[in-house]
Amino acid sequence: MNFGISLGFFTIVAAIYILWQIRQLLMLLFTAIVLATILNIVVKKFENWKIKRFLAIPLSLSLLLTVVGILVGTIATLFVDRLEKLINLVPQGIEQLNQWRDWIVINLHSELVLSLPDINEAFASLQEQLQPLLNRLLGEGLSFFLTRLERQSAFCYC
Repeated sequence: MNFGISLGFFTIVAAIYILWQIRQLLMLLFTAIVLATILNIVVKKFENWKIKRFLAIPLSLSLLLTVVGILVGTIATLFVDRLEKLINLVPQGIEQLNQWRDWIVINLHSELVLSLPDINEAFASLQEQLQPLLNRLLGEGLSFFLTRLERQSAFCYC
């Protein structure tokens, strides 16, 4: 390869790397452009219905906030409902596992039964192993969102 091709290749690689580093900013910018375009279309529809622009803008914003509120409310309601079902089903699943283990203990030879793990001990061990992982995951997730909020508030010229 000659110098020009190598320089072009490394320039493209550098550009892709830079775009990858600012991908969240680009997604936020793209979302803002799409949202502004949709709001402009809605405002123009209101203007076609003989509503003045200074009234159409707040009306379209309130319509957007209402739709977003309904969507968030629906999703949150479904999420809470599924979470309640999960909380109710986990103890039933553990009880079912205990019943299966008891059935296996009754039907297996006594030497094989001794090699089976105790389900309560296995869950306790699993909980001990998962607790630090979940603490780390939640801590880093919370710090991720808090740093994002700090960065956004630093750039806000309110």
